[in-house]
Amino acid sequence: MSSTVAARNVDAPVAPWWHTALVMLIFGAGAVADRHGFVSIPLPKLSARASEYITILLMEWLVVLLIWVELRRRKLPIDVLINARWRKASAILKDLGWAIAFLLVATPSLELLSRLARARYDATAILPTTWFAMSLWLVVAATAGFCEELTFRGYLYRQFRAWSGYRAVGVLLQGIAFGLTHAYQGWRMMIVITVFGWMFGAFALWRKSLAPGMLAHGIQDAAGGLIVFLSRR
Repeated sequence: MSSTVAARNVDAPVAPWWHTALVMLIFGAGAVADRHGFVSIPLPKLSARASEYITILLMEWLVVLLIWVELRRRKLPIDVLINARWRKASAILKDLGWAIAFLLVATPSLELLSRLARARYDATAILPTTWFAMSLWLVVAATAGFCEELTFRGYLYRQFRAWSGYRAVGVLLQGIAFGLTHAYQGWRMMIVITVFGWMFGAFALWRKSLAPGMLAHGIQDAAGGLIVFLSRR
């Protein structure tokens, strides 16, 4: 069986092990940099916060580029991981509805878990304080929704599932990887975010598509920043 045909099989990996290691290395380096306060590339004529947002954008799209290049090498479309099925407007609205429903369940559940675990992370230092920063934040939120879901619930889930032979292991390991990349927020929050990754993974598996999770992820990040920003006006 050719690598292209094999990769179209949902039980087959879409990249070699070293490629997956490289993807994880990039996210791991970002987490370590955040942990030690090196959160952005200083860019001329931009504030530290705007520089941080652009650094995040560059890192996340770099990972997506690496995934896209490997898929292209295997003659595979990126939708082999996403399975968006957005051929009609009604399909988009349906996925949006599922995204909102997911957030209505997941958000209070994660808030309860955070309280039980006494997990807290002060995100005010990275949230926007100007309209320019707010506009960048919305781009970052949309990017996180697409890139992180593609990477963790798409690419890494596919790899871990293929190597283990079990869907549950794929969901479990991609969630752990998601949590580890947020280790800079402390081990308690890392546990909460790992659970969130499992919820997103189960959601993607249930819907057989990354699209609703991408929408949910982007909406959650955008709304969080927007609410805090407007409360400061």
